[in-house]
Amino acid sequence: MGVPPKDFPNVKITTIEIDKEMVDVAKRYFELDKLSNHKVIVGDALRIIADPAKFDVETKSFDLIIVDIYCGNKYPDLGNSGTFFAGVRNLLRGKGLIVFNRIYLKNHQNEVDIFCDLVSQQFKDVKTKTVAGRTNSDNILIYGRS
Repeated sequence: MGVPPKDFPNVKITTIEIDKEMVDVAKRYFELDKLSNHKVIVGDALRIIADPAKFDVETKSFDLIIVDIYCGNKYPDLGNSGTFFAGVRNLLRGKGLIVFNRIYLKNHQNEVDIFCDLVSQQFKDVKTKTVAGRTNSDNILIYGRS
């Protein structure tokens, strides 16, 4: 679920998690309920981005959004319509930062390249950083500005 908000007392963090069991695990093992500057929304991020007001999420209110969603070793197809990117941009302030975290195996290279091109069409100053994994997979961070 990320960096503990207690390490950054002036930062407000919102986590969107589709799986209630993951939230329960975070509460049980990471004292999630004791973090005063952390809001958790249990729900589908795609629905929340499409209608933020319905979930009490303000537009143009985030300086940073980290997208870390996948199912097994598959990353959802977020870029075909541009709706997802538009929704994320709608939540970011001015020059807000967007970071996509993707699993990366050699057989994902073509998918990652296509996704990076899509992100570059939607955001400014897009860059990537590969983070070495401890097992047979790495992650690639794709980030840019609104």
